[in-house]
Amino acid sequence: MEASREVASKHSTKIENLPECILIRILSFLTTLDAIRTTLACRTWRNLWYQVPSLSFDIIPFYSPSKPYIITRDKFIQCVNQAISIHPFTHVKKFHLRIDYCAAYSHINNVNNWVLHAINSKVIELDIDFHICDLKWILTDSTYREVDKFDEFLFDFSHLKDSSVEVLKLRRSSINCPPYEVGSSGFQSVQSLIFHDLNLVNREVNDVIKFCVNLEYLTIRYCSIPNSLEIYSSKLKKCELETLFTSKVVIGAPRLHSISIRKVCADLCFWEPSLVVAKVEYDDITLGKCSYRCRLMCSLSTTKYLTVPDMYFGQEEFLKEMEISEEFFSRPVILNIPHRSIEGEIYVVKLIKRINWF
Repeated sequence: MEASREVASKHSTKIENLPECILIRILSFLTTLDAIRTTLACRTWRNLWYQVPSLSFDIIPFYSPSKPYIITRDKFIQCVNQAISIHPFTHVKKFHLRIDYCAAYSHINNVNNWVLHAINSKVIELDIDFHICDLKWILTDSTYREVDKFDEFLFDFSHLKDSSVEVLKLRRSSINCPPYEVGSSGFQSVQSLIFHDLNLVNREVNDVIKFCVNLEYLTIRYCSIPNSLEIYSSKLKKCELETLFTSKVVIGAPRLHSISIRKVCADLCFWEPSLVVAKVEYDDITLGKCSYRCRLMCSLSTTKYLTVPDMYFGQEEFLKEMEISEEFFSRPVILNIPHRSIEGEIYVVKLIKRINWF
């Protein structure tokens, strides 16, 4: 017993003697509330969590089948309020919040105050997640019925004016944006937008992209847009679109370097000479539409590195659907098709070789 205590004491001493920068780095991998509990283990660590460059609050670990939902929810809200009230926010670069719909709606004023406090404290990355799927084993059917009645959290983009937020991640919320006006200074700090599972209104999402005048990275996943998505950005370099429900996607981005299009059931309209890398994946609906695939291939005709799934065109329908020009075939393309050895069908790679695209 004495030997084990001595070994434990030695290890404890070694940890305590680590430089503060390493201890802070270790704490940065924990949620904020776990980091606070960890620093209570040693008196000299008590204020170290103040220096962690990120604040991360996650409601999921609070839930337990053995505890009533309301009690654990209110405890989480109380802990976050206490942590934010005593934190100086002098070193915080990232603010992450993961909370379920029911808790967010029940304490909407608290959630709004946390987000505004983070923005006003000049955080660089803002990550707000209202996803609920992980809670199915915890919440009762009656709670889910109540959640279905709630409106989505509304993120007001006007708060980003004159902010320091460079990266914004939103999941399962709605957005509000003032109408775009030519000459507006917009949200100059924002360089990266990641939207996941949002119900977007055409005018607002299109204006948000225009307002982010320094936008370089855009990701939109699992979003529903009633009519069309318009991506006009003079500085956009990388774009990822996945599982979009809209009628049309128009892209005007002269500096676009890389694009990923995955299961987008919409008519795509773009032609970017600067495009170097493109990756395309179809769903079952678009895979069967030759006209859609042909138009997309035309749009990607200047791409140097192109990855597409297995697909085939009959030569006649391919030539019929596409308005082929000399420019379309003038540039060499490195084409990656995972399984292109199936016999009896004219795959894109074979057709391209036939017409000397390589």
